[in-house]
Amino acid sequence: MNWSEMRVAIVGTGRSGIAAAAALLQRGATVELYDRNMQLDALEQLMAHLENAQLDPDMEITIAGFPQQDVPDWESPPDLIIVSPALPPSHPLFEGARAHGVPVWSEIELGYRLAKAPIIAITGTNAKTTTAALVHHLLTHAGIRAHLCGNIAGTESDQTLTTAALKAQPDEWLVAEVSSFQLQNIHQFRPHIAVITNITPDHLDYHGSFEAYARAKGRLLENLTPDDWAVLNGNDAGIQQLLKWLRAENCPGLLNVERAGHLILNPASLWGDEEPKSLSPSGGEGVAEALSPACGGEGTGEGAVPSGEERNPSPQPSPQRGEGVSDALSLSGGEGMGEGALLAAAVARIVGCSEAQIQTALTSFRGVPHRMEFVAEIKGVRFINNSMCTNAAALDYSLRLAPKPCIVIAGGVDKNDSAEQLADAIRRYCRAAILIGQDGERIGACLSAAGYTNWRYAGTLERAVEQAFALAQSGETVILAPGCASFDQFRNFIERGERFRACVRTLSERGQG
Repeated sequence: MNWSEMRVAIVGTGRSGIAAAAALLQRGATVELYDRNMQLDALEQLMAHLENAQLDPDMEITIAGFPQQDVPDWESPPDLIIVSPALPPSHPLFEGARAHGVPVWSEIELGYRLAKAPIIAITGTNAKTTTAALVHHLLTHAGIRAHLCGNIAGTESDQTLTTAALKAQPDEWLVAEVSSFQLQNIHQFRPHIAVITNITPDHLDYHGSFEAYARAKGRLLENLTPDDWAVLNGNDAGIQQLLKWLRAENCPGLLNVERAGHLILNPASLWGDEEPKSLSPSGGEGVAEALSPACGGEGTGEGAVPSGEERNPSPQPSPQRGEGVSDALSLSGGEGMGEGALLAAAVARIVGCSEAQIQTALTSFRGVPHRMEFVAEIKGVRFINNSMCTNAAALDYSLRLAPKPCIVIAGGVDKNDSAEQLADAIRRYCRAAILIGQDGERIGACLSAAGYTNWRYAGTLERAVEQAFALAQSGETVILAPGCASFDQFRNFIERGERFRACVRTLSERGQG
């Protein structure tokens, strides 16, 4: 694609929009930036990108406002539109683009088109960030160069797929977390290994229905070839339903990996006495080549690893059905990783990591910020930050795993209208609940209706931490597990988690620790 002849409109100047703009400017494209509220810090980030790429930061870039329900008044439409993940499918921009025959991409589509390295893409409702981080940890521990990227917010690896794609070499891997918002607008995007952790109702305010949401996740599979792999949590009811829909419609990508024997629904099945199945990173713009014969692939495309030259030849004898992995999880305190850890270990096994390498790496994995993150212990009371918990399924799972007895701080914006489910999880697992935010009182009303009375509405997170600590006894756990979105009181879940840490730190500094 000759980018120097392209005029590209980028709608939204968040991290993905800025990364896309920088990459396209490096390739000589004409870039126009549109946003409802153009932020100075976004433009400063763009300038920093350009300076790092040794480009003239004063080059001409069109910058314009973008009313939420309007389409820019283009005299002539652009050649391509790259949209922010926040732009809902109902926005008139999409209809206008279709009317003019203008393709609309998400940033991950651009990243894929620019990538020389193969992609491992992880999506799902819950545990996708931790699973992606663990995949990256397992590969790098085994000496395999990999770049963690994508929708990895709130971590040290906060870089988009496009940014990482420009760095990664053909013999390396891109480990990308991708969201349903990003998958909504893909065209050729094709990971070499596709991973789905689970699918439960979420973002229904954006997608409109569970089916639309699940199908957006399922787009991860649609372009797979027989040389690719899909690693799915086959125990998950949402994934089972998605597979029924896709099979009924003869989804090409799903059929390709299924016929090739590369659809893994039971990750533990990759452990046995045979050699590990492994993939070879290889070149090609956005395309990873065929598997080696030793991988069980049907082709030997250019760039495949010749037999006997796998990354990890002669693996150690391995226990059956991943028992060693389970042992490693218990050693690392990794019970909270659950099936996500088996998915990550299965991916590592496919890439070529040995059983011994995986077991050792699992014991050194320390998790991801804002996901079941231990913050402090004050007077025998443990504080856990799980700010990333933004839906009912995540709340149920995190409370089930939290050390008991526990007091939960929950509430915020219930974007899925799930107050009854949130209340049910609290009622089953928590000694008490301190509720906050826009929908906290509605969750409390559902608790009262179910006969659960040990709750109170604190309103703000600061008051909730104070009240939870006053109520807690030594040996108990206070967990921030909102089960709701954060944007009523915070910019995002990261700010909410950082505020929780600060509140706990304040308690400790008062001499209460």
